[in-house]
Amino acid sequence: MAKTKNNLTLRPPVVVVMGHVDHGKTSLLDYIRKSRIAAREAGGITQHLGAYEVEQQGRRITFLDTPGHEAFAAIRQRGAKVADVALLVIAADEGLKPQTLEALSYIKSEKLPFIIVLNKIDRPGANPDKIKQALADQEVYVEEWGGTVPCVPTCAILGEGIDALLEMILLVADMEELTADPLAPSTGIILESTIDMRRGIEATILVLNGTLNINDTIYTTNAKAKVKYVENFLRKRVASVTFSSPCVVTGWDTQPLVGDTFTEVTPESLPVPASRVMPDTKNVSEEKNQTTYNFLFKADMSGSLEALCLMCEQLLVDLKIPYVIVGQSTGDIVLGDIKSAENTNAIIVAFNSKLTAEAKGYYKPEKTVLFEGNIIYHLIEALKEHLEKITNPHLENILARLTVIAVFSQKDKKNHQIVGGQLTEGTLRVPMKCNVVRNEEKIGTGKLLSIKKNKQEFDTCEAPGEFGVQIELREDGLLIQKGDIIEFKK
Repeated sequence: MAKTKNNLTLRPPVVVVMGHVDHGKTSLLDYIRKSRIAAREAGGITQHLGAYEVEQQGRRITFLDTPGHEAFAAIRQRGAKVADVALLVIAADEGLKPQTLEALSYIKSEKLPFIIVLNKIDRPGANPDKIKQALADQEVYVEEWGGTVPCVPTCAILGEGIDALLEMILLVADMEELTADPLAPSTGIILESTIDMRRGIEATILVLNGTLNINDTIYTTNAKAKVKYVENFLRKRVASVTFSSPCVVTGWDTQPLVGDTFTEVTPESLPVPASRVMPDTKNVSEEKNQTTYNFLFKADMSGSLEALCLMCEQLLVDLKIPYVIVGQSTGDIVLGDIKSAENTNAIIVAFNSKLTAEAKGYYKPEKTVLFEGNIIYHLIEALKEHLEKITNPHLENILARLTVIAVFSQKDKKNHQIVGGQLTEGTLRVPMKCNVVRNEEKIGTGKLLSIKKNKQEFDTCEAPGEFGVQIELREDGLLIQKGDIIEFKK
């Protein structure tokens, strides 16, 4: 049915909650919802774009909770683009941080009405005036300082200031005069998509206009759904949802792209999204004479997959490692993923994805390298450590490190040199092989011949402590210098 002015009604506001990691965004929503949804994310850090509805004064407000970790910048940007009002949460004892400024830039670029939320106002180090000055330096002037931006102090843990914040949201929304047509064909945004082993492809969507019903057909630029089930934000099945409502929809013929629009009209009229979450397999390196490493990425949701790919690719670029992405998909790690990784000698990196029973029975650690985790930065750290070891062979099997603080002798005719140093980690045992490292580069090799402390000779010693060591150097031109690091290995 066509949209007409007579059908227009007031639309509940869609509010995006933005800010730096650990500044209290999810705790704020958690208190508002009076539930423990916030505690379910690993590490207490929100890693999906969640959408929730609450009521205030008999009116509905929809909240989008965007992750604060740097890997999720793309998700935060999508949050800003679908919202009517933004809450910029700033910890009153910490002030503006990099992700605060990033969120602020998105808000400004989208010309979003926004409210400053000074959270953790109860902390001893809270300094609201300092933050207001920092905001003024960014050309953001709060109402108390003669500007137009509302500023509400809160303590999310105790619930202080929450009622005032909700009332301010409704006031800002009223000023925007938000309207929608319940009789219009439904339109909206794809917030997330994933593949469920039992239910098939499902997508979290936000209806922005019209009403979506079971058995309706909706289109995105790459997918089509004959709506089979509709679940509200509480995952309860409903017959229909209307504007400003988030819901989960099944019945897709293929996985829709996160950030894409949907409508009940034919796809020819839809804009093609600027960036696609699931790009084609690619070789992003043109390095020559270097080993190329293959990767297969898995995640539970499209937004998580996007963040995982971005963060892994940045790591590989930083480490200057040539690589090929042989596959990336959402859902559990299935048998086909393991076989694909075996055939291509790929490293599997899985975020919030687990091995199915069939895949677990087939998987052999000695054949396929697999990294799993539910906290993305822990996962990336583990991958980084592994890549550094396999791309820098001299880092493998390092059992101890000694920083040279004194040189007691130059080399003798047998290429022996005596130095003193601080053993910072590990255990020394005579004899051991060693690397000499200067300015983070391996410059030579040798062998540990003896260990002394206070003129007493030892066969073994443990960190920490200062010791004298005699090294047999393999390279004729090599001399150990003060400041060098000697790495000992088997």
